Amino acid sequence: MLNQEKQPKIKAETIYEENGKKEIKKKKQCFSDVKDYSMSQNITQKLTDLEVKKNFNTSTKIICH
Repeated sequence: MLNQEKQPKIKAETIYEENGKKEIKKKKQCFSDVKDYSMSQNITQKLTDLEVKKNFNTSTKIICH
């Protein structure tokens, strides 16, 4: 009887552990996606900033000359 009572707990823990690993994997993937998106946005923003600065400097030079 004691063995039968412990058996479901072990199964439940195993299932929970497997689900936990899947959940961790999903969260890691989500974090990677967010990190990649963030880096991509950051690069895009820097390029945009460079374009704005370049255009600003160009127009400033034109105005000065």
